[in-house]
Amino acid sequence: MSHLLGFEANLICDGRSPPRPVNYLLAGIRRPEGVVIDPMKRSLVVVDARAGHGSEIAGFQTDSPISVILEEDLVGFLPDPVPGQTMEDVTIAEAAFCEHVIALNADGEGKPGVIDNCQAGSECGSLLAEQERIEPPLAPQNAGKIALASDQIVEQAARDILRDCLDQIATNFFVVRKLDDIEGPHQLRVGLRRLRTAFLIYKSALDSTEMARLSGEAKWLGQEVGRLRDLDVVAHVIVMREATLHPDEPGLSALAEVLAKQAAPNGEIRYVHC
Repeated sequence: MSHLLGFEANLICDGRSPPRPVNYLLAGIRRPEGVVIDPMKRSLVVVDARAGHGSEIAGFQTDSPISVILEEDLVGFLPDPVPGQTMEDVTIAEAAFCEHVIALNADGEGKPGVIDNCQAGSECGSLLAEQERIEPPLAPQNAGKIALASDQIVEQAARDILRDCLDQIATNFFVVRKLDDIEGPHQLRVGLRRLRTAFLIYKSALDSTEMARLSGEAKWLGQEVGRLRDLDVVAHVIVMREATLHPDEPGLSALAEVLAKQAAPNGEIRYVHC
């Protein structure tokens, strides 16, 4: 069937094959003419969402993750699931896709990474990370060191900085959702602040209504994450310290539990220390 990919691609694996068929596909993205890649670098696999209907995601327009990192592989899916397929079936298929990518780039530097934009991709990435078949394992990510050359034009410098900001934000977004690590909200807030600062610094070169909108979104999300970070500090630094110093005071442990519930997504406790 037709697709919306903005890049040329070759079909590598078709998930509709027995014994556990699913509506997922693995495609290899062809690098555009003039784009040079280092074949020794580790592979990246993008697991796309919305059956190709999200034009801002993955490879459906040139300003996308695929345009940032070439050459790579894309896992996409068709709008209609195979009758009877389950999430487990999808995860097994995507794991097989990644194993195929590992085999294709056996001489590369390290195991492949996964960029996921949907629930199935997130589940697959978590599974493969636990099995140590992809790297790096999910963990809070600090800001990277960005080497800027003296002969770079402004747009190139902005591109490198914004890429690193996006990498830090995206990684810590999933850390907040999946891990019991209070460093995740802190590093997510740092990444959002870096992004807004970069927008401000490069406003004259990259000014647009879209950047203004994104800056506003980053500000809003940063405020929400800031509240979570404040709750983490109160619950797991201040209250925990006092609970340790005063073990005969049951109210401190109860307070820590209440604060942990407030800081948890969907009302579930993310951190249990008391």
